[in-house]
Amino acid sequence: MLLDHHIRYKKQVYLGELLTIKTYPKTPEGIRQPRKVEFYCNGQLVVDSLTLWVFIDKETQQIIRLESDWLDIL
Repeated sequence: MLLDHHIRYKKQVYLGELLTIKTYPKTPEGIRQPRKVEFYCNGQLVVDSLTLWVFIDKETQQIIRLESDWLDIL
């Protein structure tokens, strides 16, 4: 479930320009799982965003809390 989303637009991008998008998870904050998303154009950061997710078990509808070291397992 999406909890919060912040976007910072740093530079104008124009039709036809090629974008590179990078996304990666960050260390959990309690029940919140932050994910970073960055957009680059010509190697320059043009959009920076941070989204907070809360994972919900589809069957039980209960919150799933990730261990703080879950990224180390990957």
